[in-house]
Amino acid sequence: MLTIDEEPIFLLGTGRCGSTLQQSVLSGIDDVWIWGEHNGVIGKLMAWGEAVKSDHRLREFSYSQSNENISTIMSSSPTNDALPVAWLNYFRPTDIDEQLRLIISNIFKLGLPSGKRRWGFKEIRYGREDKTAESLLNVFPKARILYTVRDPFKTCESSIYSWHYQPIIKFVQGGNKDEISQLYTHYMNRWISSAKYFARLKQERPECVYISRIEAFWDNLESILDFLNINKSSYMVEKNHYVINSSANRARSDTVATLMKALHEQRRKEIVEVARIVGYEL
Repeated sequence: MLTIDEEPIFLLGTGRCGSTLQQSVLSGIDDVWIWGEHNGVIGKLMAWGEAVKSDHRLREFSYSQSNENISTIMSSSPTNDALPVAWLNYFRPTDIDEQLRLIISNIFKLGLPSGKRRWGFKEIRYGREDKTAESLLNVFPKARILYTVRDPFKTCESSIYSWHYQPIIKFVQGGNKDEISQLYTHYMNRWISSAKYFARLKQERPECVYISRIEAFWDNLESILDFLNINKSSYMVEKNHYVINSSANRARSDTVATLMKALHEQRRKEIVEVARIVGYEL
């Protein structure tokens, strides 16, 4: 059964951006279920598909042939030209897309709770480097991407506080600041790359991509539901029921806060223009 008309929801972001909150809220809607992260493995599947579709030898020797009379090609004499037989394959790029649709759809329909029809997943590992988001839209033309973004400075701080406790403790105890500075550079560069990529993708596919600033999520919830083609009468949200996944307070200190502020100022001029394209005035 073909799944080209399905409308999955891909909740993408950079990490520490509030995507888990949105996942929980959307999964509370009657017929929607958003699965959690999968460590980017679907991206590897999509990369395989793109490699098969774009392989230059397959395009030259296989895809260029007609696949309507394969028996005739196989039985023909290869005396003068053996290539048609040697590179005889029935599948074409459109077949690869169809199989990817079936695989991904079947995987994420497994275990759907009773009453849930609309499926999707959350992932923080897709962006400019892999172009998985574009590949997903090519395979699922009616999909919706909800890109979650958070203030870049808060995103970087939260990423370091939450995922790199030991370097912070070393610094607080008198260690070198270089490791934290390197981590900050990594996460800020990631934020910039991600914001630029999804802003461009939104320009190219405005009907498929919505940029959701987590700070305005509750105010924009109705427009998000409209974008996702979700009947607003099918949800009842209690805002106070949801708790944002906060970073560890145990790692915070005045020493680290001072360093973070200095790092922010070093990058502020560079960040301002990028932040503006996704709705921030810093």
